[in-house]
Amino acid sequence: MNDEKTLVLKHGERGFSIVSGELAESPKKKDAPKESDICTPRWAHWHQRKLARIRDAVMLSMNIEPSAVARAALKKFRPEQYKVYLDRLDISMTLAGWDFKIYEDHLREGDSAGDKYVALVEFYSFAKPLEWSELEFMRKGLALDSNPPKPLSLQAENSAAGNRVSTLQHLVIGIIQMYAPDALSSEASLLKLKTPIRKATEKTGLKLDPKTIDEHLKNAWGQMVPPSKSSE
Repeated sequence: MNDEKTLVLKHGERGFSIVSGELAESPKKKDAPKESDICTPRWAHWHQRKLARIRDAVMLSMNIEPSAVARAALKKFRPEQYKVYLDRLDISMTLAGWDFKIYEDHLREGDSAGDKYVALVEFYSFAKPLEWSELEFMRKGLALDSNPPKPLSLQAENSAAGNRVSTLQHLVIGIIQMYAPDALSSEASLLKLKTPIRKATEKTGLKLDPKTIDEHLKNAWGQMVPPSKSSE
């Protein structure tokens, strides 16, 4: 009997150690997928999370907790259902950005179309007319009939509106500084610029009512004039 063994000297944070050559050379194998890896979603988690990657939203539409191992198990043990997954994924990625909104530049998104983030409420609204099977579990899981997740589109719109206000503010200040520096002599003279400001903003595709322009002008006055002068 051959008692020879191959030993390997390894160096780590705790210094040198000797290990079996077989352990050092054999990479760890991933556990083979099991059919039990296909399980129902953690709907409380997804209700709170609100967003999901497109490929994960597709699995949720099939009432399956999304994960790489679940997809592998689906492919191995339920090939027909896996084909349904691929079909829905293809439809979803093709219509993303057209039939439902995608959240661009999400911190955790990947490079592929399936890694783009969507709001689960909006994804359900997209999928419902397609009459996909198992979709009623998504409706119940997200509590769409009683306590649906707050639509993130409203939050995004509010954020975008805030960005537009900031952009307009800078636009107003820039126009005043470039074309009417004398208007800074008083707040009253500044307010005479309503018409040129309105025309300038309309050229950018934005239409503002007089009250909104007044607000921007007053804010511009507060930003450009020192407090001592603005209070005189």
